Amino acid sequence: MAGEGAIIKAVNEKRSDVSWVANELREECRPQLIAIKPQVSVTIGDFFTLPPPKQYRSRITVSITNPAFSIAMEAIEHSLNFADYVIHLLRLNFLGTERRNKFFQSNMPDVYVVPNRISFALSVSCANNRKTGCDFAVILPLTAEVPRRCPKCGARTRVSTTDSIEYGWFVWTPERGRRVGKIEVLDHTPDEERSVMDERRAA
Repeated sequence: MAGEGAIIKAVNEKRSDVSWVANELREECRPQLIAIKPQVSVTIGDFFTLPPPKQYRSRITVSITNPAFSIAMEAIEHSLNFADYVIHLLRLNFLGTERRNKFFQSNMPDVYVVPNRISFALSVSCANNRKTGCDFAVILPLTAEVPRRCPKCGARTRVSTTDSIEYGWFVWTPERGRRVGKIEVLDHTPDEERSVMDERRAA
């Protein structure tokens, strides 16, 4: 779930005293994770069946990730088993479903709202899909070269770099069993600063 290490790189820009254990399912992400400085301990495998390395198991202070929305609940519950602090970047509407209500009755996090719309990837689609019904659509890394023309029908492409919903950092503290938590809106990050940070993390 570490991906190519974007969160690790972002934290390392602010802190130099963090020791990382990065877990990722995809083997192709290993080179990017290994290349991060300071060095990162990398494990490749299923997050839900692969426990933290024994030498770190009793010392993991924080578990931080941006999970796929479909497995976020399972990832939170698993992380709470071995980390003092569990921090997940999630859509704010994660709070609002009946299915998760029982969990939040006794596991309420603090929520730090991100005021900027977040860029996770490039969403590229055919700009002429409403007229022609062309169904071309693809998700690409932020650093990928974007096709200017639809490979299916030749029309121009439409590119979006932000999600259409607000996000926040959900933080579960060592104080388990909480019914209430705090909510805070983080400071806005100027677009030019975000662009510089994205370039650094992609390097």
